[in-house]
Amino acid sequence: MDNYAIGGIVVAVIVAIVVALMLVSWRARRRRDAGIVDHPQPGEPGAVVLEAPVMHVATTPHRRPVERLAPRGLGFRAAGRIDVREDGVLLDLVGEAPVYLPADALVEVTTASWAIDRGVEPEGLIAVAWRAGTAADHDADTPDDLVVDTYLRAQRVGDATRIVEALSTLAGADAAAGGDNGSEA
Repeated sequence: MDNYAIGGIVVAVIVAIVVALMLVSWRARRRRDAGIVDHPQPGEPGAVVLEAPVMHVATTPHRRPVERLAPRGLGFRAAGRIDVREDGVLLDLVGEAPVYLPADALVEVTTASWAIDRGVEPEGLIAVAWRAGTAADHDADTPDDLVVDTYLRAQRVGDATRIVEALSTLAGADAAAGGDNGSEA
């Protein structure tokens, strides 16, 4: 065997090990975050207030935009649709199970310029902070009332403002729109 063949084999083995470690790590993250979304959809959903195409960018622990979470339905970046209803929010992303967030789970709605691995123009992302329910599958130091941030990007001009307004109205006056959600570059 010549030096190129040996080098190629070494590189292939290293790449295979790195890919295997990435897969094991992602599966561990999915198991860790499996219990985050636990809000069942209501039997009779409320009337749709606003519907818009969005891109799900990331879901992170509250005010920690560089630490990705992988909960059911929100683990990957995906295009989809947001339905703001009278009783909550439905995120229907391509390839994922729909995620329902009841109005009383919404904590705040802000804008951001970046999250984990995506930077956009100032206030180009919509950051929706919400209570994810119990954290039984998490570390002992994780609070029972886990709050996470889901970052969305509106796909049509003008939709971001409408989405923030609709979500802020749904969440109540406490969830003031605006600000940077701690993720300014």
